[in-house]
Amino acid sequence: IWLALVVFTTSRHEFWRDEVRALTLARTATSPFDLYGLIRYDGHPVLWYLLLFLGRSIVDTPLVLPITSVLIAFAAVALFLWFAPLPWWFRCVFIFSALPAFEYSVMARNYGISMLLFFLAALLYRTRTTHPFRLAFILALLANTNVHSAILTCLVAAVWAWDIVVDQKKRAVPIEYSRYLPFAVVGAGVLLC
Repeated sequence: IWLALVVFTTSRHEFWRDEVRALTLARTATSPFDLYGLIRYDGHPVLWYLLLFLGRSIVDTPLVLPITSVLIAFAAVALFLWFAPLPWWFRCVFIFSALPAFEYSVMARNYGISMLLFFLAALLYRTRTTHPFRLAFILALLANTNVHSAILTCLVAAVWAWDIVVDQKKRAVPIEYSRYLPFAVVGAGVLLC
């Protein structure tokens, strides 16, 4: 039902200049490195442009813009519905609210990627001690969606570092510096942003 509603709304959505500009830059680029040079002064990190570039590489049509946006939002909504530790009715109310049903799906901008990666980071946070590089990689990608997400990435990384410190104090063991290696991946993501 959510997907049908979003596809219907997207089919009647007039794309704004900032939405189309991202696709124009992705279609202008001849390579991912060229893309990075084109967006250097655009004010947004590279991930959204890179996804549009990859979509354009598969099929060079303006439909890449809404299809990419809707697919990313659908993945985020599916992830939320399956894994969120909330009552079913609340999950349904959330996915039909303004952000997932319009702002992050119909509006073809980089915010849908933030929703997807933030939900994925929340899911992977549970396994941060056994698979820390998975979470670090997702946080590095999250930092490259938009400036708001880069700030959230830093906050999540700070909470994660605090959890490591508290865990080591509880167990009264020497500091294991290897547990901090994933933060190099997160830091690289923030620097790339």
